[in-house]
Amino acid sequence: MQQFDLDNLSAYKTWREQKLANYPTDVNQLVVSVQNPVKLSGSEIVKIKDCIDKANMVVYESPYVEPSKIELHRFAQQFGLERFDKHLYADQGVSEISISKERRQGEFIPYTDKGLKWHTDGYYSYDGNWVASIVLHCIEAAEAGGINQLLDPEILYLYIRDADPRFTKALMSEDALTIPGFKDKQGNGRDDSTGPVFWFTPEGDLQMRYTQRSTNIDWKTDSCLDDARSLINELLLEGKGVFTHKLKPGQGLLSNNVLHNRSAFTEKNSARRLLRARYLDRIKFKEESME
Repeated sequence: MQQFDLDNLSAYKTWREQKLANYPTDVNQLVVSVQNPVKLSGSEIVKIKDCIDKANMVVYESPYVEPSKIELHRFAQQFGLERFDKHLYADQGVSEISISKERRQGEFIPYTDKGLKWHTDGYYSYDGNWVASIVLHCIEAAEAGGINQLLDPEILYLYIRDADPRFTKALMSEDALTIPGFKDKQGNGRDDSTGPVFWFTPEGDLQMRYTQRSTNIDWKTDSCLDDARSLINELLLEGKGVFTHKLKPGQGLLSNNVLHNRSAFTEKNSARRLLRARYLDRIKFKEESME
């Protein structure tokens, strides 16, 4: 955590140099082939760990095109992901991300063919139960579009801090961002959520919640925070450090909830396109699993 301490410039410079030196330059450097995602070999886990260490994400590819929800969780459990997010429209902690025919569900953009702006998953939650990691598995690729852009939050933090440490401090304010609550007629939903954009987990990892949406979002009135938000938009538009990838059937994204977006798409006739599981744990590796 010393590297993220605004008063410890030396630790930050050391971490910054290593982060930029090791950060992949091409998305293909983040692709790892695995034979059986439910029972990974030690060498496969080592390769996955290398990607996670460098960019907080990995794209795995396997013969398992359509795993069951239990199998998806078993894959995740190999990385210490046990506590899944019990959110709306998730069955056994897994959501099917396709065009929904249900009117209410179809009001949420992920379940449509529309594009998704930059965000982290579960950005509306900051109560100790935030989404720390995600698995997004492709069953059938979109006929056209459906392309993701991906960015490690640590890289974004680095660029923001380099520009002006005051921006970083503003984004760490406990009241920087409020997401208004939502409740349906049955009383299901969530309350208002107020918290920072960047913060540290008890283990000292950098965590981020963010959305580029302009509606149903309440940002704190603060000129420094306004400048920080403008810089984020500029950096995301510039695309520095951003990976672009369209998941293929059998491929999946495992990440510590990195920033991502999605272009609009045209879907084939298949009702099942993606499976998504979100967890309250960050990715962990055990020494014995890499032997």
